[in-house]
Amino acid sequence: MVTRRPLVRVGGKTRQLPTGDRLPVTRSLLGAWSGESLASAGAQRFYPPAALSITQVTAWMTGAVGAAAGAVLRINGQAAASIDIPVGQTWVSKPLSISTAAGDYITLDRSGAPATAFTVRIDYLES
Repeated sequence: MVTRRPLVRVGGKTRQLPTGDRLPVTRSLLGAWSGESLASAGAQRFYPPAALSITQVTAWMTGAVGAAAGAVLRINGQAAASIDIPVGQTWVSKPLSISTAAGDYITLDRSGAPATAFTVRIDYLES
């Protein structure tokens, strides 16, 4: 049985992925606040098993009363990006280009108006 390597498109040409290489796979982290969620600092840390390349952050909420809500993504305690959902909207998505090193940790701070539910998804590629 012959094992075929995946085909990739590089520079306008289709080629087989070199032996030992792997295709990047987008993975996600999910931070969720339920019940009457209020502003809060990131109490839980996520320690990725490898270096990451964060590509996008998406936030959505329900039940906010006439005010904006948002979150701050922190790497090792330092603000790296923020995402805000304006008044009258329920979700927003933002492309990012943030790299982390192995051993770094990630936290999320919740900011803004109280909401019934507030969720943040962080999309990343493992390096």
